[in-house]
Amino acid sequence: MMATSTMRKAAVSDLAPPSKSPIRLLTVASSAVPGGMEEIVFNLALSLPRAGISMEVVSLASGPLVDRLDKCGVPVRVLEAGRLRNVHRVIATSRALASAMAHGSFDAVFSNMPKAHLYTAIPARRHGVAALWCQAGLPEHPHWMDRLACALPADAVIALSRDAVKAQQRLNAGCPVHMLHPGVDLARYTVRSDTELRRAAGVPTDAPLISLVGRLQPWKGQREFLRAAALVARSHPTARFAIVGGAILGWEGDYPHELKRLAVSLGIDEQVIFTGHTEDVPRWLAASDIVVNASDPEPFGLVVIEAMAAGCAVVALATGGPRDIIEDGRTGVLCRGRSPEELAAPIDRLIENPMLRVGIGAAARERIARHFSRERTAESFARIVRRAVDSRASPRRSANIGPT
Repeated sequence: MMATSTMRKAAVSDLAPPSKSPIRLLTVASSAVPGGMEEIVFNLALSLPRAGISMEVVSLASGPLVDRLDKCGVPVRVLEAGRLRNVHRVIATSRALASAMAHGSFDAVFSNMPKAHLYTAIPARRHGVAALWCQAGLPEHPHWMDRLACALPADAVIALSRDAVKAQQRLNAGCPVHMLHPGVDLARYTVRSDTELRRAAGVPTDAPLISLVGRLQPWKGQREFLRAAALVARSHPTARFAIVGGAILGWEGDYPHELKRLAVSLGIDEQVIFTGHTEDVPRWLAASDIVVNASDPEPFGLVVIEAMAAGCAVVALATGGPRDIIEDGRTGVLCRGRSPEELAAPIDRLIENPMLRVGIGAAARERIARHFSRERTAESFARIVRRAVDSRASPRRSANIGPT
């Protein structure tokens, strides 16, 4: 068995059940690197107990998420699953998860990405455990892993925006698809400007700071952001621009260096800050005046609601999650496309009209508080889990279930 524990040496099936929780949920995370889906798992783990669900986590890789969950007292274990092409590890990981389901008295298993569902679908069906998985992407052009996940049994699929729900329903019409808007902990984000960080980063007090936050990946639009920044800098030479995030996945290749070379070629390298990977995202949001989300496609955009929670005026594309989150012109600005001109125009407008920018930021924070809190998300998620558990004809409590 491939089971290992970062907390102590124990099998995954050793997860201890709390006696009073009405529903026990095993969550399987595909990775533990910093990212949107990992943050969603973290927020659910902290909020679900109040919604009547006890959650325990198995991560298929080591990483910061494991440490964060452990520090907060969330039961978490690591199964080093490796790559799918390693058949022996796939089998060992599936067996370990099956053992957890057979002996852990779980009512449901939630896979946070299609990859995790490949390991959990068959064991869950065998042991009568309701299986749910999250379509973390926007499968307009589905990856082979999306198609394979859809071919496996499931009681529900969760998608993060209306566009993602529609795409997922087209992909596998036979399984219920539920929309779940992720939420944030509003207390982590302040609307007070982080003047200390601005000073340390060399941003003048009166200079507008426009930021793009996210891992360095081409689909997140850092290239387009820099080209738009060059246009903005022509009319607002004091403006500063920050690319907040780093290359943490290991397959970004030359992309980080390409971005720096692009800034030089555009003549804005002295106005652009590359932070690299940082744990200070809330501080960078607090220091920013405008936050741009140029991801395409954007299944949800957790950074959009984080920036709005910090009272930033957000500019994002009118697709996927941002279209669900932002009320155009009131709680943010939506762009039809991500050409440099289309991104630069609303940035210029927000720089030139500080009252509009501040008003949008205030309305944005209020919208997040009302509709995108992590507690509200946990309640919605709990209803989906209960529905999936109820859909199982007879809950898994049979004595004839043996070890895998």
